[in-house]
Amino acid sequence: MKISSDLNPQDLFGKDAPFAQYWQKERSVSLELGEILQGENNSKGKTFILALVLMFSFYALIESAQYSVSGKFLTPDLLRGPTYGPAFNKGHYFFENVNFSQTGRSFAYHIPLWRLDELEYSDIRSQVLKSTPRKMRERLDKYIDYAFFYAQTYQVDPLWVVSIMWVESHFKPQVTSRVQAMGLMQLMPGTAHYLNHLLDRPLTPELAIELSKDPAHNIQLGTYYLGRLLKRFKGNHVYATVSYNMGPGFTLRRLRTGRPVGTKNHYLDKVRRAYQRLSSRIRTTLKSTPPRYTQTYISLNKMNTLPDPSFRLLSWWESQVSGNQALLSRADYTLDIVRL
Repeated sequence: MKISSDLNPQDLFGKDAPFAQYWQKERSVSLELGEILQGENNSKGKTFILALVLMFSFYALIESAQYSVSGKFLTPDLLRGPTYGPAFNKGHYFFENVNFSQTGRSFAYHIPLWRLDELEYSDIRSQVLKSTPRKMRERLDKYIDYAFFYAQTYQVDPLWVVSIMWVESHFKPQVTSRVQAMGLMQLMPGTAHYLNHLLDRPLTPELAIELSKDPAHNIQLGTYYLGRLLKRFKGNHVYATVSYNMGPGFTLRRLRTGRPVGTKNHYLDKVRRAYQRLSSRIRTTLKSTPPRYTQTYISLNKMNTLPDPSFRLLSWWESQVSGNQALLSRADYTLDIVRL
């Protein structure tokens, strides 16, 4: 737009100009601010400016802390509205390999879970997703990393966790049942509050319910609960699975009265079918690949006994015996992992 040199500025900024109301408002605000700073209310003006500086300083501090941790600023996330849990980045994995050496038996099919560290996690992930029905694959793709991460944290069968998630919610985080169980792992509000308490999170029941809407938090609580049930029933996956659905009290009552647990149980049958499908490709891979090691031992090398130090081998399970644990904790022994 070309402005003529003889154009009167009042035509643009005068009271009859197209944007007159806007410019007059801006002028009035600037005059009021000048009066505050220079007039009788100088102390109020200084207080106002100080509050403004403190507010922007606090905002800059929060933004810098957020950026240093996550590499992004906080404001865009706040403007998008409330979100639950960390943002998921497609193709981002938590680890290159997984370690389930202390998990013990698998849920079914005697899968050697300790051999999963011989495979790349990206391959395990891909095989599980390919074994999932096509209509559920995209949903599971968003949460499978969390399932494996927390399964490794609490050393439970990861395929069992994903199978429970499949049966409970079909990988839909927004699902709520008729009895108010919610999320991917379908946690009851009371159970979620209790599990948060066990994890040293002093939350109110209302906040525990809100956190259960977060998929990552929901998966963590559900996986932790499965691990507790498995320990309570001494590694019996059938009892733990039924208890996850019906409650541990139901299982304990049937055991006390001598009635069977898990026979003709539709929920357990669904979990078994899901596990069979999810684990099919991994079972084939492990059977067709020779193991790198056959046994894992812990070697005990006694220090300060040169030139012939004592040498002992303990299997992993032998090392968990209380007497051997006391021996392993002694300062005059060095420990090495030996795989044969």
